[in-house]
Amino acid sequence: MNKEPKQLTNRRYQKLKTELAICQIGGLFLALYQDENVPDLIITNLQKDLPNYFQFSVPMTEKKVWFPIFFEQTFEQVGKQSNIYHVLGIELLPEQSKKDFLQYLQYGRERFKALPYSIVFWMHPPFAKELLRVAPDFHHWVFGTYDFTDITSVVIERNKGEILAFHKDVMAVFLNKINHYLEKLIWQYEHWQEVKDSGKEFLLKVMSRVDLHTYYVNLYGTDKNRTVLLLDDVLDVFLADEQQSFTTLLGDFGTGKSSFSLHYFIMQAQHYLLDNSRRIPIFVSLKDYPSKLNLETFITKEFYEKFGQPFSLATFQALALQGQFLFFIDGFDEMGSMSNEQEAIENFKELTKLSFENIQFVTQSEDRKPTNKVFMTCRHFCTEAQEREILKEDKTVLYRNNYATKSNYQVTRIYLVEFNQAQIKEGVLKSVGDKGTAKQIMNIIKDTYNLAELSTRPLLLDMIINTLPKLKDKKQINVADLYKAYTDMWIEWDGLRSQMIPLIKREFMWEVAVSMYKNKKGGDLSLCYSDLEKLKEEFFKQDTENNAQDYYKYETTTSSFLMRNQEGNYQFVHKSFMEYFLAECSFARLKTHQDSLFQYSSVNDEVKFFIKFIISTNKEGLDLSGLDLPGFILNNVDLTGINLEKANLEGANLERAKLKGAKLKGAKLKLTRFKGAMLQRAILQEVDIVGKSLKDINFHGANFQGANLQGVIFEGVILEQVNFDNANLEGASLERAKLKKASFKGANLKQANLTMADLQEANFTMAYLQGAVLQEAELVGAIFFKTTLKGANLQWANFEGVTFKESNLEGADFQKANLQRATFEETNIEQINLKGAKLGGAIGLPKTEQEVGILFKLWLKAINGIRWIIGLGD
Repeated sequence: MNKEPKQLTNRRYQKLKTELAICQIGGLFLALYQDENVPDLIITNLQKDLPNYFQFSVPMTEKKVWFPIFFEQTFEQVGKQSNIYHVLGIELLPEQSKKDFLQYLQYGRERFKALPYSIVFWMHPPFAKELLRVAPDFHHWVFGTYDFTDITSVVIERNKGEILAFHKDVMAVFLNKINHYLEKLIWQYEHWQEVKDSGKEFLLKVMSRVDLHTYYVNLYGTDKNRTVLLLDDVLDVFLADEQQSFTTLLGDFGTGKSSFSLHYFIMQAQHYLLDNSRRIPIFVSLKDYPSKLNLETFITKEFYEKFGQPFSLATFQALALQGQFLFFIDGFDEMGSMSNEQEAIENFKELTKLSFENIQFVTQSEDRKPTNKVFMTCRHFCTEAQEREILKEDKTVLYRNNYATKSNYQVTRIYLVEFNQAQIKEGVLKSVGDKGTAKQIMNIIKDTYNLAELSTRPLLLDMIINTLPKLKDKKQINVADLYKAYTDMWIEWDGLRSQMIPLIKREFMWEVAVSMYKNKKGGDLSLCYSDLEKLKEEFFKQDTENNAQDYYKYETTTSSFLMRNQEGNYQFVHKSFMEYFLAECSFARLKTHQDSLFQYSSVNDEVKFFIKFIISTNKEGLDLSGLDLPGFILNNVDLTGINLEKANLEGANLERAKLKGAKLKGAKLKLTRFKGAMLQRAILQEVDIVGKSLKDINFHGANFQGANLQGVIFEGVILEQVNFDNANLEGASLERAKLKKASFKGANLKQANLTMADLQEANFTMAYLQGAVLQEAELVGAIFFKTTLKGANLQWANFEGVTFKESNLEGADFQKANLQRATFEETNIEQINLKGAKLGGAIGLPKTEQEVGILFKLWLKAINGIRWIIGLGD
């Protein structure tokens, strides 16, 4: 191996090196030279002597003379304090371009002072003089001028050879370590069970989840045109497309994003070891990173941890500028920054820089070279708008199509497709290894409600296969049931190695999950044993070595979902297990009316997803009365009979929920969403739902006694046998509602709209319907006792056989209504309109229009007589 070359002894070089090393911000330096090889010599020595800095040579050409773009946009994308840019070839530009450059220097000096990196301008002495003439104060704001014009060709040749040999050896060592690392990874992948049984750690944590070498099933995705494609083929095309440097795979939890990423990474590693001219695959898990990502720190950490020695940025730079890397970035959603959209955008910008495309543009004068490739996985974003905002553009692609800025360049997105029937069958067969057993499992999945839907996710399919003995007798299974059955196998196991009683095992899982959530540093969801509280002795079995430094490690040796490394750090094999135990812990405190250990609004949708299914599974006899549950997501689940009396459900989502017989008396329901919910026989007494639309809901047999429903919209809703006694329905809309046998005793229905409503056998005893509209309503068998219908619109309504007793119908409009066989007992019928009404067999009413006219004349005569008596007559 060649020895490290001697350092340049040139005093000015040593001074420049020192200044660059200590410069913090806005460092501008002027370097003079005669021999065209001098800049390369100095820059190469700086790469060796300052290994923690990127040294970039920036040759200026006619194509790169848009100085505002060049200095501001380019450096904004890649400039960091650990970067040093060497600008070359300015004096070789056309005269006008040189003038533009000098002018920009003069007017842009204030901006240069704030730059977070250093720039060295390399010039011949004559041009430096011209610079000082045109921009006379330039020498006042440069940090120093360094004259290398006296370096001879002999010095250059001597150092050049030594440096080239040194860098060649460093590169060889680096590539050799990469080869050794990839070989070991492939061996672990292909001998997964052997590594697992030995208790040794996998080089990649994600590899410990499952034996993909044995059980991997090909996955598919869709592009923007919704074309279904084999993911292997999609990535093959991506690698061959030199116009694309970044792509991302989006999918829900447990759908196989990490599995595919690892599968394809191993395949590329095998290809690289056979042909070193291919890109070097590097797998990175973002769960190990804090919320704020820094590219230099990111690169240094990854390579140091993987290869176990200090890492040279110069070595990485040389390979990256040739587009020699293929980065697999797994789990962007697992970074803490996902809760902060702006921070997520900044982190995404950092990751796009891994392509080095901008650096290639500014440092290479020849045609565009191949770039590094970046493949990233991420869960689906909360909304399409958030996805578009974060993945809006490839921030590295500033110069395309004759170097024009492409501000709206879209990152390619692939959407992972869940398992189809053939993939499920293949997965089951690979797992059990026997066609007969596989067929039995497939039949159980098919015949068990919801198992077919759950089995479309690879993670859940594996759990189904392992938990079928516990699940096969259940008529209905949700995802929370599946996680409980799977984790219970370890929690309830009472083998020789088990040190804790089952109840405490579960609480241990809760503490681990909550502590991970509370103590997480960005995306890091690992937890050291020292961060956990020591359990009381009575929680352990007798004769247990519970005084050991880490008294939990005995338990985790048998767990399939919790890992412990040699340093005593715990981590779940999949983030969803942490989310499940967070939800389980939250529910345990809810049902005992204890304060939650974390805010519901602060957790992600997956935790909320588990909480709602755990609540649904345990709904029988569940008392959540009086609890503060604003914004809770409880849609699409069975909550039959649940007690939510006086609970705060403001802003909660109960759409399409089954709430049959649910107790919601006095609950706060402001802005609560009920669309499509089933509330048959639900108790909604004293609730306040002013002005809300409650369409498309089944309230059959519900109890709204005393509720404030002013202005509520019940149009077309099933309200049969509903109790509205003493409820306030003023101005409510019940048009076309199904209200058969509903009870409105004492209810306020002033100006309510009941047009075309089915009110057969409804009870309106002492109800107040002044000004209400009941046009074309069906009221056969309805009860009107002491009912107020003053001024009500009852046109075309069907009152056949109805009895109005002691009621007030003053001014009611019965035009063309059916009043056949209706009875009016002790009822005020003054000024009622019976024009065109069917009155056959009616009792207590005039039966013909002539009689109506006579009645009206008698009434008018009586009024005039009264007027005469009191002195108002003619």
